[in-house]
Amino acid sequence: MRVQFIQTSYGGVLRHTLVALPHDGARWSSSPSPSCILYGKGGGQLKASTLASTGPSTILSTAASAGASSLPMLASSDFERFEDYKIGPNAAGQWEWFTADKVSTGGVGILGNLQNAYEVSTTVESHDLLLRVSSGELSTVTRDCRATWSYTVAGPAPEKAPIERRVSDVFHVAKYAPRYSLTEAEVLQEIPAARQLINDAQRIDLIVKRLWHRRVLPDIAKLMRPGAVVSGEDCDELLLLAFQRWMVLRKPGEGATVRAEMLSDEYRVAMDELRNTLLDLDESGGTDDTEIPRGSATPRLLRG
Repeated sequence: MRVQFIQTSYGGVLRHTLVALPHDGARWSSSPSPSCILYGKGGGQLKASTLASTGPSTILSTAASAGASSLPMLASSDFERFEDYKIGPNAAGQWEWFTADKVSTGGVGILGNLQNAYEVSTTVESHDLLLRVSSGELSTVTRDCRATWSYTVAGPAPEKAPIERRVSDVFHVAKYAPRYSLTEAEVLQEIPAARQLINDAQRIDLIVKRLWHRRVLPDIAKLMRPGAVVSGEDCDELLLLAFQRWMVLRKPGEGATVRAEMLSDEYRVAMDELRNTLLDLDESGGTDDTEIPRGSATPRLLRG
């Protein structure tokens, strides 16, 4: 089965997630504030340096014990179900990722259980930077754009001197509408451990959907142009790898970091293989404006 990617709209919210965290899990420093500049494929500036909004941040209203399945928080506004957040550090310097389940006025439920105990007033926060781009600003630019994020994080102990980071993400302003066929039954068949952590078909389907829109689709969209197609099987393979990595990070333990890195490597290899199997629908050799041209940084399209 082959699925066509159709251009649906322009603009939207660009997102950058700090995955490689400092030793204490700290996120962006507030001074200087995180920012983002958008550039076109020719290097011209499309949108001036803009203050990037950060995901929600709050503190625990009461202490949370190891094994807890919910977090009492001072404020839960802007937290979303099935999004990833970080809690910590505690007095022992421990912190961990968790995935929100149900969000209520007094806090959030979590998928699985906490691995560590946390004192009252421990920080609970998102590690996302967000930038909204309107269709009016960029409606004529559809590909080979770049979002350059600038921010600082805390350095290693004991000095913890601020470290400046500048990350440039390739993105396409045009959004695409792909499809995937991965089902809850297929997830459980490939990843039996999911039964213990998420024994709920609806939850699994929603998490798969979330991983698709937040992790896999943005990566695939970097390779796509209107008119190109990609196999549904490739989409499902990437989704399964993303789900496996998500599972590993939910249950930290000995070897978890190494396993997560291995899955990230497998994901990158699968993405490279997908890049090399894109089809040239109209057999123009990739010379049409809607396709990847010959000699571009991306390997030329293969004829189907």
